[in-house]
Amino acid sequence: LVLVQPWKARRLYEWYTSIRSPEPRLEPPTSTQLWPGGSSVSKPSRPIDKALLGLELEMPAGSPESPPPLVPKEFTESSHIGAARVGARLAAATGLTSGVAVAAAYAADVPLVPGDGDAMSWRSYVAGFQTAYGLLEAVLKSPLHAELCLELARYAAGWEKGESFFATVGLAASQQSASGNWGNAPTPSATALLRQQNAKHALKALAQALLCFSDEELLDVLRELPPEGQGSFMTDPRLGADCSSQAVHMFCDGRLRPQLVLAVSVTWAAMLAAASLVELQPLLAEVSKRLQHCRAWRDARPMPALEDTERHRPFVDEVLREMGLAPGVKRSASGRVAAPAPAEPASPYASDRAASFIIPGVTGSELSQAQFVGSEWQRPVREGELENLVQAAYWLADLIDRVLGREPRTTSCGQVPQTEWPRLFANWKLTPLVWLMLFFA
Repeated sequence: LVLVQPWKARRLYEWYTSIRSPEPRLEPPTSTQLWPGGSSVSKPSRPIDKALLGLELEMPAGSPESPPPLVPKEFTESSHIGAARVGARLAAATGLTSGVAVAAAYAADVPLVPGDGDAMSWRSYVAGFQTAYGLLEAVLKSPLHAELCLELARYAAGWEKGESFFATVGLAASQQSASGNWGNAPTPSATALLRQQNAKHALKALAQALLCFSDEELLDVLRELPPEGQGSFMTDPRLGADCSSQAVHMFCDGRLRPQLVLAVSVTWAAMLAAASLVELQPLLAEVSKRLQHCRAWRDARPMPALEDTERHRPFVDEVLREMGLAPGVKRSASGRVAAPAPAEPASPYASDRAASFIIPGVTGSELSQAQFVGSEWQRPVREGELENLVQAAYWLADLIDRVLGREPRTTSCGQVPQTEWPRLFANWKLTPLVWLMLFFA
């Protein structure tokens, strides 16, 4: 999100350095957490900078949450925000008053802090990183984001909590295992999700993505880019990882792609369910205002405003049914959640839409037809493998690369060896067999 919004980079850097010193420190700070400028966390002196919410600095484990960004003093003075009304706006921004309606009024009254230029002035940069902008659909459809948004959308529609959405669309790999889809616990309910800090952080990041891609000037620039282009900056071999296979151009024949519109609709449905979170209200109010005024999104699908609560449930229900999902989940005698009888799909392609919502390009095919793309060292320890043997094979592969002078391969999980065949000997059945064959040869 920082990469695709370079006009916010300077303010982000100033905010980050006000929280964490850019100089290396041997000992962690012992003072209590302060807001930028040294004021107390409970007494902000200026309104919250909505444009930077969702881009919070990652804090070390066990440390307090990073303080929200504050509107620069010069902008507060130049925008003629009256001193008598600052308190009310601060209360609306932090959700201390009536919530959604007040936050929406605050968003309409207080504009976003302008960045260093806009998408038009950064046109060459946007063209150079075209692949990065094409990853919006992949980000919204990533498994955990999809699971989070679908659970919250069910909650917003008033449906009972059902099985994991992955199981609903027939992806057997997502069936509940001993560790569950959410680590060591089963998928939590929507109300439990809204109390988890990691879910709140994910929702903030998704809301920031919606804020970025509801910018009409940015969409105008992206619409003019060639669909087959990747961007000159993203083809640099020094970047290592190739993400062009997951990047999809946002527009088709001058209009937003239907698959992207559906993914954004589900994400906005989840945001409506999370509108009670005070941390999200300022950002959601601004996203709501942009979605109402952005011509590209209005033409693709009118989405209800944040304050128009009467339209929330019908909208969410329509989106879920368009994906082929249905309410009325029942429990069996054993207490396990049983999948509902398949409802009549809203369109003949509803099941394909549901599957493709999770993984771009998947159209409901069998799991056995799926193919892994990536390095063997990205795979987890599989059945028949021992972790110690995997580690020994990794060291062997790293040694081979060093002897042959190969550079490490950069992946999403870091740098790994290019040599992959030693992973075969992590299997405790194959390794003794090979040794026996060599011994008797």
